[in-house]
Amino acid sequence: MSVQGLTPKAGELLAYLRERTTTPSYEEMGRALGLKSQVARLVDQLEGRGFVERIPGRRRSLKVVVDKPDLSTVATESLVAELCRRGWFSKKQATA
Repeated sequence: MSVQGLTPKAGELLAYLRERTTTPSYEEMGRALGLKSQVARLVDQLEGRGFVERIPGRRRSLKVVVDKPDLSTVATESLVAELCRRGWFSKKQATA
């Protein structure tokens, strides 16, 4: 398993998908990774771990999820101030 908790092939597939501007077919993904099967399982693994999303009702509809920042090191006050600035809630709600 890699650092992100993915198998090496799943990590390769994720890197390949990030390089692409359109979603390749499973056949194209398999050729790129040198696989004849297992592509669907790798895509399921990526989806299950939150690295890609499928758009329902569409073919070739994988969307690579943008890396989410690690907020555990940000002070709570800074997060609250930013959320207030963006209008997600008021300062009155934040102090309640």
